[in-house]
This record gives sequence, structure tokens and C-alpha cells, in this order.
Amino acid sequence: MSDPRLLQVRGAADPAAIRSATFEGREHMVVPVVALVGGSVIEPVGSDGPELVPDEVLASAPSGWDGRPVMPDHPDGGRASANEPERLERDRIGTVFNARYEAGRLKLEAWLDVGRAERMGGLALDIIKRLRAGGQVEVSVGCYVTTAARAGRTPGGEEYAMVWTQLTPDHLAMLPADA
Repeated sequence: MSDPRLLQVRGAADPAAIRSATFEGREHMVVPVVALVGGSVIEPVGSDGPELVPDEVLASAPSGWDGRPVMPDHPDGGRASANEPERLERDRIGTVFNARYEAGRLKLEAWLDVGRAERMGGLALDIIKRLRAGGQVEVSVGCYVTTAARAGRTPGGEEYAMVWTQLTPDHLAMLPADA
């Protein structure tokens, strides 16, 4: 597929490594995240089948994630960018910082604005409560991906039909407990 499309891909937060920090004069919960794993075969929401995520695509520009918004779930059910002024003002609960590609993984930190999430209530507050309690919160990246039709098999035997050739970050979503 030559046209980029917005995809949702799951990753994991690490509640054991959460710390507090101040950003823009407000308390933030800093949550380490493994957002994507290089060399893996995934079937993201919005794809036509299994896709290979090459290491070189993730390693090419991890800093592109820095400054991207953290959202409580995907905007409009995953069909929309998070980067619209009204949506950011209404729904953003944090910001991505310190993105890097390390040991075959795209790692980043979700800096969650605790006061903002508490004022927003609902899912935003639930995410903060689950993280404070040491609970698991799944994450999902929203990104625009360009793929090439290139079927193959990984050394581990996983088959794929498409290969990612380019990735443009959009947002990080913290998912509901039942997602």
C-alpha cells in the first residue's frame, strides 16, 4: 500500500518503573513504555493482513515520537489523528518524551499530567488510578504507516504479507481496562 494510513498497534507500559516529575509547573506521572518491537509480525487494526515491522524503520527516527500527545484511548475509535487543536485541548492527558530505539524496541516515556487527568475524570482518571495501584495499562500507538507488498517469513517462521517502509508518529493511547 503506497498511501500512508493510520494504524493502531499495541505495546505495554511498565508500572513498576513509574516515577514522578514536574513539567510545565505541574506534577506528571512518568510511565516507561515499550511501544513497538522491531522484527515482529503484527496485524494492526486497519491492516489487510500480517505485517513485518523492520528494525530499520523503528530505528530510523525514534525522536519523531517526542512531543506527540498521549490520549485516553484512540481518538474517534482509531479513525482520526490526535493532532487537531480542539481534540488536543479536550482529550490530551500527556506528552511523549525520551523516545529511543534500544535492544530491538521502540521505548518511550508517557508523561501524564496527573491534575489534568483528575479534572477530566472518566477514562483519564481511571488510567491514573490503575497505574498508581501498580496495575497493568496497555498502550497502543497511533501512527501513519506506508507498506510494501512483500510476502515473507521471519527466521522464527512467522509469515507476513506486507512490510513497513515508513512510519510517521501521531499519538500514544492509554487503553481502557477492558480493551
